[in-house]
Amino acid sequence: MELTHFQMYLITRVDAISFMLFMYGAFSLAAGFVFTLIQATTKDARDWVTKVRSKRIALIGGLSLFLCAMLPSKSDISLIYTVPAIVNNQDVQSIPSELAKLARVKLEEMVKEAVTK
Repeated sequence: MELTHFQMYLITRVDAISFMLFMYGAFSLAAGFVFTLIQATTKDARDWVTKVRSKRIALIGGLSLFLCAMLPSKSDISLIYTVPAIVNNQDVQSIPSELAKLARVKLEEMVKEAVTK
């Protein structure tokens, strides 16, 4: 799997996008709360407009906070891309057996050397 320049750019921007979603969600929830307070304290002809606005803004805020929570961080994205590439690579899978053979040979040499002394 190959990463394009655009994908790399998006990976570097993930934290900024997550922060913007969080701020938008927090602001929307606060605005929805304020609109709900206004709607609760006033009996105006435009009462239904405020009620619809408060519900809509709170829904948008909750949705953006949910998206912020579901958006992976840079380290999560790097794990998503690198771990499968490493695990599925045949060269990497053959290294442990080669290292075990090398360690066994070196250990046998050390034992022979220790016995001869």
